Amino acid sequence: LPSSTSCTFVSRVFDAGEGVKWTTLTPTGTTPDGTTVGYEVRTGNNDGSWAPWQVISSPIANPGGQYIQYRAKLSTTDINQTPVVEQVAVVYTLRDLVELISPSGALNSWGNTFSWTGLSDAKWYLLEVKTSGGSPVLLKWYTAAQAGCSSDTDCAISPAATLNLGSGGYKWRIWDYGDYGSGVWTVYKEFTLPELC
Repeated sequence: LPSSTSCTFVSRVFDAGEGVKWTTLTPTGTTPDGTTVGYEVRTGNNDGSWAPWQVISSPIANPGGQYIQYRAKLSTTDINQTPVVEQVAVVYTLRDLVELISPSGALNSWGNTFSWTGLSDAKWYLLEVKTSGGSPVLLKWYTAAQAGCSSDTDCAISPAATLNLGSGGYKWRIWDYGDYGSGVWTVYKEFTLPELC
């Protein structure tokens, strides 16, 4: 007989219908002596991106996204005892979201500036730029002060020293962070730069 056994249950994907702040995951069930159940969650957006799996804490450490999925690892050291998961409740709150402004669409010219409407309580913004095919171009944190929006929500950054884009298609998005914890990835905004003369 085996000295221990385990299995993992992966839940279906739950859709909040919009980007929200996931706060808590509360399981109910039974864990007899010699058994354990561990939980992890991941969050995602409608662009197909998912955050890495994370062990749950309260509040959920990586709360932002439209979708959430959990997995439960059940294990026992006594083959006569089995842990049981009866129900899992996931709670979220609505929140303000970062709104991307420019660049967007087909551009005739571009001043190398990314602009967005930020959040009044955000202290950091993570800017991610990729080619339209998904190849990484830039992934960099900026303070609200660097983005010019420490006292309002009109944010803009010109990463000239680290970003020199040629013609072609690109996509970008922003992740916010503040005293409230990690925020929500925006949906990608796509733009195209013209061929140079």
